[in-house]
Amino acid sequence: RAGKMVGESTQLVNGGVDLSKKPVWIEGPHIFKKDGWYYLTAAEGGTSVNHSQVVLRSKELRGPYVPFAGNPILTQRDLDPKRPHPISAAGHAELVQTQDGDWWATFLATRPYADDYYNIGRETFLLPVTWKNGWPIILDKGKTVPWTLAKPRLPASPAPKLPTSGDFGYTDEFDGTKLAMQWIGVRTPKTPFYTVANGSLTMRGGDALGDRQGVPGFVGRRQQHAIADVSTTLTFTPAKDGARAGLVAMQNDYAYLFFGLTRIDGQTRIALYKREGKNTRDETAAETLVASAPLNAKGPVTLSIHAKGGTMAFDYRVGDKTMTLKNDLDTRFLSTARAGGFVGTVIGPYAYTPG
Repeated sequence: RAGKMVGESTQLVNGGVDLSKKPVWIEGPHIFKKDGWYYLTAAEGGTSVNHSQVVLRSKELRGPYVPFAGNPILTQRDLDPKRPHPISAAGHAELVQTQDGDWWATFLATRPYADDYYNIGRETFLLPVTWKNGWPIILDKGKTVPWTLAKPRLPASPAPKLPTSGDFGYTDEFDGTKLAMQWIGVRTPKTPFYTVANGSLTMRGGDALGDRQGVPGFVGRRQQHAIADVSTTLTFTPAKDGARAGLVAMQNDYAYLFFGLTRIDGQTRIALYKREGKNTRDETAAETLVASAPLNAKGPVTLSIHAKGGTMAFDYRVGDKTMTLKNDLDTRFLSTARAGGFVGTVIGPYAYTPG
C-alpha cells in the first residue's frame, strides 16, 4: 500500500547455489512452507539450453538457506542435444499442491525443431513432483521431459472457449465490435488504428515496422504450433509506392517478414519482404525484398502462410486461382537463437502507408 519497499532487506541467495561453478544468474524465486521448512526454489543457468530449477531450504524465513545437494531438481542441459523430439531449456518452475495433497510443477521450456532453433517461444509445461527425504524432485537427472502424461485429478472446470494446447484450428470472422483477447499488438497506440464491425477488421495503418518509438498498424496472434497454416482475405489498393497491407510474422522490431500487397514503381504487386536482425536491438539489419509478382486483378486477395519448423511457404489466391510466391523460405531468423529474446513469433494483419 505504501508503494515502496519497507523494512530491513535480507539477501537470501548470493548469485546461485554453487558460486564455484559460476552459474548464470539465479532468478524467479518462489518461497513456500512445508513441514516446518521454508523452501526457496528458483531458476538458474539462464533461459537457454542451460536453464534449470534449483531449491534451497531453511527453518527461518530470512535464512540461512541451504541448497539441496541433488540440485538441479529440473534440467535438460545434460542430455544429448541431438536426441529425437527434444524438449529443452526447462526451468522457471513453480510448485503447487492439489486438493488431494499431490504436488505438481508448472515450468517453462522450448520445443526446438532443429539444434536450438524454435520459432514459437517458450511454452508452459506440467510435471508431477516427488518428495524424497524432505526435498522436492521435479525430474530425475538424465530423464527427458515427457510429451504426454496423466493429468492431475482436479475439479472439473469449463472448457476454454479457445484451446491453448494440442492440435486445433481457429477462425475469427470479426463479427463483434472489438478484438478478442488473443489478439495483441506492439506497444500501445495513442489513437486506435483499426475498427471491428460488420464482419471485418478495417486497419488504417500506423507506424512502420522497426520504429521502436512508434506503434505499427499490426495485430497478431502467437504462433502456437511449429507446423501451422495462417490465412486472411483482404481488400486493399495501395495509393502510393511503399504502401502495404497483408500478413506479418514477427519476433521483434528487427526480425520479421511481410507478405501481402504493396506498390513498387507505380505497380501493385504481391510481395514478400524480410528483415533478419541479429538481436532485439539490431537497427543495422535492412529490410530486403525476397520475391514479388504483379497483381493485375481487382477484388479480394487471400494470403496464406504455411509454417513448417524453420521454413515457410507463401500462397495467394485471386478468384479461383491459387499461386505460390515463395516456397521453403528459411525462417530461422524468427527463432530466439537468431533474433534474440524468447517470446516467439506473432502472426497477423498489418497495414502501413508512408507519410
